Amino acid sequence: MILDYKGRHPKVDPTVFIAENATVIGDVEIGKGTNIWFYSLVRGDQNFIRIGSNCCIQDACILHVENEIPLVIEDEVAFGHRVIAHACTIRRGTLIGIGAIVLNGAEIGEGSIVGAGSVVTPNTVIP
Repeated sequence: MILDYKGRHPKVDPTVFIAENATVIGDVEIGKGTNIWFYSLVRGDQNFIRIGSNCCIQDACILHVENEIPLVIEDEVAFGHRVIAHACTIRRGTLIGIGAIVLNGAEIGEGSIVGAGSVVTPNTVIP
């Protein structure tokens, strides 16, 4: 489901797959070849979300923002099931494992792997 929020409509490349019960709302842009799987929520309400090309956001992920901090996911990023990414930056080619949580202001460096069940605390930088 793709929804407007306060006059902002998601911009989704036509090659993107969004599962029928996933929700994309507000100031969100999604690049070519990306997949958003079942029960996931991508909510750009208080700030913007940018998801690059060829990303995979698996089932039941939550992607959200903070008033002062957007969410940026670069190209070729994979999220395992039930990942929470909140107002952070995920660089190109990164894998975020099943059930991991990445919190406000964190930055995950290019090609990194965040293990399943990990919590990346606010403002942490992983090179």
